Amino acid sequence: MLPRRSSGQRSRRTQPRSSSRANACESRLCELCAFAASSLIRSARPGASDHATTKALYAHDPDGLEFEVSWLVPADMIDDELLAARTRVLPLDLAAAKERFGARTRGGVGVSIPV
Repeated sequence: MLPRRSSGQRSRRTQPRSSSRANACESRLCELCAFAASSLIRSARPGASDHATTKALYAHDPDGLEFEVSWLVPADMIDDELLAARTRVLPLDLAAAKERFGARTRGGVGVSIPV
């Protein structure tokens, strides 16, 4: 049983968190590239995958927990070629993704972020 708290006191478990999912969805492809180049990801046994409509980096935090940082292709840039490519996972080529989609393009627009 958790100890009782006064009405103005919050448990650490119920502290509001920033919405990392929303922040990730609103990110730009160049931010994923910067994260990939950061010392945090390089020292964390990284991985990277191209899931066609999602570009993802994987790493382990200092406690060994795996995490993912991803960028979603905006809905208006998803074409038949990308849809067909979702059946396979390829190595992530961030340079090619920046060339195709633009480094400053907001991710997830029309997918997880309303237009």
